[in-house]
Amino acid sequence: MTSVLVIHDQRLVRDAVRSICAEGGATVIAEAEEALDGARLAAGLSPDVVVVSSIASVKAVAQQAPDSRIVLIGASGSAERSNAMVSGASAVIGPQDGSVEFLAAVTSIEHPVILRLVSNSSDRGPLTRREHEVLQQLAEGRSSQEIAAQLFISLKTVKNHLGSIYTKLEAHNRTQAVLSGMRLGLVRIAS
Repeated sequence: MTSVLVIHDQRLVRDAVRSICAEGGATVIAEAEEALDGARLAAGLSPDVVVVSSIASVKAVAQQAPDSRIVLIGASGSAERSNAMVSGASAVIGPQDGSVEFLAAVTSIEHPVILRLVSNSSDRGPLTRREHEVLQQLAEGRSSQEIAAQLFISLKTVKNHLGSIYTKLEAHNRTQAVLSGMRLGLVRIAS
């Protein structure tokens, strides 16, 4: 189980992160309101993941707990995302992202380099919730027609989503998209 430390000044956000983590199989082991207090906790507890809300927290945690993955939440704009990654963040979750993207950053993706690839600052951006659903359907071996029927969308919409997925994952076909999704922890294959 993934251990998580949350550093955020708002109790409501800390509670929401705790709830989302619990649903996704991660455990919040500690919380802090301030960056320096959180960095000290991270150094002592060595959590798998530290969820932060500021560049100052990213820098403090990266210095005190270099083995912990750092997930910055709430960053908007490519400059802030780039600054976060350079400062030591493993993933950046923007305001447009939801619990699926957050949980992927916290629990699914193990390697910081892969997290940086998912969270790069290019114009591609993260997958939307619907693109995640389409990619998961692809991973389960469904055709475009089957995906359209399963998700109650038109075939043209499926093809539009596939085009966006290919661009964002730098894939040229379905197989590459699914393989990239698996490597990045975006899809799961049922055994």
